[in-house]
Amino acid sequence: LRSSLHRTEFIRGSVGAIDIEQRRVILRADHGTDPPREIQFDHLVLALGSVSNYFGMANVQRFAFGFKTLLDAIRIRNHVIEMFELADRESDPSHRQELLTFVIAGGGFAGVELAGALNDFAHGILADYPNLHSEELSIVLVHAGDRILPELSESLARYAQQKMEARGVRFRLDTRLTDAQRGVVILSDSEIRAMTLVWTAGTTPNPLLKLLPVDRDKRGAVIVDDALAVKNHKGLWALGDCASASNGKTGKMCPPTAQFAIRQAEVLAKNIHAQLEGRQPRTFHFNSLGALCVVGHQTACAELTIPFVRTKSLRFSGLLAWLMWRGIYLSKLPGIERKIRVLMDWTAELFFPRDIVQTIDLR
Repeated sequence: LRSSLHRTEFIRGSVGAIDIEQRRVILRADHGTDPPREIQFDHLVLALGSVSNYFGMANVQRFAFGFKTLLDAIRIRNHVIEMFELADRESDPSHRQELLTFVIAGGGFAGVELAGALNDFAHGILADYPNLHSEELSIVLVHAGDRILPELSESLARYAQQKMEARGVRFRLDTRLTDAQRGVVILSDSEIRAMTLVWTAGTTPNPLLKLLPVDRDKRGAVIVDDALAVKNHKGLWALGDCASASNGKTGKMCPPTAQFAIRQAEVLAKNIHAQLEGRQPRTFHFNSLGALCVVGHQTACAELTIPFVRTKSLRFSGLLAWLMWRGIYLSKLPGIERKIRVLMDWTAELFFPRDIVQTIDLR
C-alpha cells in the first residue's frame, strides 16, 4: 500500500471505535503505554470486509483454522507440514491416519479451491516422506448443500467434483458440521478423526459495524443507497462485504465478491469527488463478468457472461480455464514489478517440486 499510494497518508492500525457524531475514528493503542489515536474525517468509507461466521459453534471457532487472510493461509501451510512431520515418526497407523486427514468445511469457491490446492500440495510433498503413503492421506470436503460450487452452473460443478474425486478428494454432501473437538470433527451423521479442520462455510460483516448507529440488513451489513452513501449520514459511505448495496440496473443485491467491490470503489471515489464539487453522484450498476474456480493442478472451471446477453454464458474447463484464471489474476496485480515476480514464481513451480520450508508464523 505504501508503495502504491504515493498521495495518500497510510496508517497501519486497528480501529477501536467510530464516532459518527464527532466525525472521528479512534485507533486502538498498539502498546499498553501508547494513548489511542484519533483521526478526524470529513468523509468516511466503511470498507471493513467480513469475518468468519461460526454460527455460534464455539468449539468449531476454537479448533478450526480460519481462511480469510494471507496469514491464515501461511498458518494452514505450516500446520500441514507439521502434521506430515509428526506422521512421519508415528508408529500407530490409526493416529497417523488422523494426522494425515484434513477436513475443509464449506463447498463454495474458497472451500473448493483450498481443497484442490491442499490436495496438490500434500501429494506433492509425499516424496520427501518415505515412511508415508498416499493411501494414508485424506482430504475431505464437507458441504451442507447437495452440490459444490452453487455459484456455477450444475455441469461445471459436477465436472469440478469429478476431477477432484479422481485426484483423491472425498466429498460429504448434504452433511452439516455440528461440532468439533481436538482430533474429532463431528458431523450431522457421523464423526471424522482428524487433527486439521479449516472453516470456509460462512462469513458475516465486520462486528465493528454493530456499534454504529446506522441501518443494517439481516446479515449485519450497512444499508446504502444507489450511490453507496449511508442514509441519513452525510459523508458516510460503505462498499464491499460490509455494505448492503443494490445493483442500479437489475435492482438485485450485489454479491459480496471482489469483482463487485472493485467497481464499487471506482464509483464511490467519483461520488465523493462529485459531492465535494457540488455535482450529483452516480448510481452504481455493474453486470457480473462471470466466475472462475481452480480445482487442482492446471485444472479450473470458468463461466463468463456474454455482454448484453444475461441469460447465456461461455463455459470453459480444464487447462484452458486454468490458463485464463492465471492470466486474469496476473493482470490484476498492481505494478509491473509484482507481475514479473509472480510470473517467475509460477514458472518455477512448473519445473521444481513443492517447497516444504515452514515460514515464520506471526501469532
